[in-house]
Amino acid sequence: MDFKILIEKYDNEINSNIKKEIDKDIWVRFGQKSAVLVIDMSGFTKTVKKYGIVHYLSMIYNMNKIVEKTVKETYGRVIKFEADDAFVVFKVPSNALKCTLELNKRFNDYNSTVDRSSHINIKCGLDYGDCLFPTENDFFGDVVNVASKLGEDIATKGQILISNNFAKEIEIMYKKLTKKEQKFIEVVDVNPT
Repeated sequence: MDFKILIEKYDNEINSNIKKEIDKDIWVRFGQKSAVLVIDMSGFTKTVKKYGIVHYLSMIYNMNKIVEKTVKETYGRVIKFEADDAFVVFKVPSNALKCTLELNKRFNDYNSTVDRSSHINIKCGLDYGDCLFPTENDFFGDVVNVASKLGEDIATKGQILISNNFAKEIEIMYKKLTKKEQKFIEVVDVNPT
């Protein structure tokens, strides 16, 4: 059954027990545990003011190329690009962390080859949990909201912010990282109890 039909069915249902069953059916059909990575370019306002929107759009184009290639190589999937953000999903959380570390390296390498006005700096947010995938190009869930909050609102240039849920999933891998790699990663509690 189509996602939209199930949502409409849920919306029109008045019996709370049947609503619970529809909710459960939606999660069974379209839900999946996933690591979500949200990547945001740093410096939009300042760059656009100084160099113009066309210049910034060319930077977004280059960011998207680097992100797409790196995500594919680390076994993830880009769900969508929106403005200067990338929304990415991974089945394996350690691959998501590898991807963010590799992206930081690749953007540092890229920046060493272009004029300072075209430097691309990113900030990343990572969470792990249940996601709904109604289509190939979109996804929903608290995990998406948390990763967005971390990557877009809280992280600063070059920073990788991870949720407690994500940290639990990559604990062993984290211990194997170099001190240099660890210094960019910070666990943030976005759901205090």
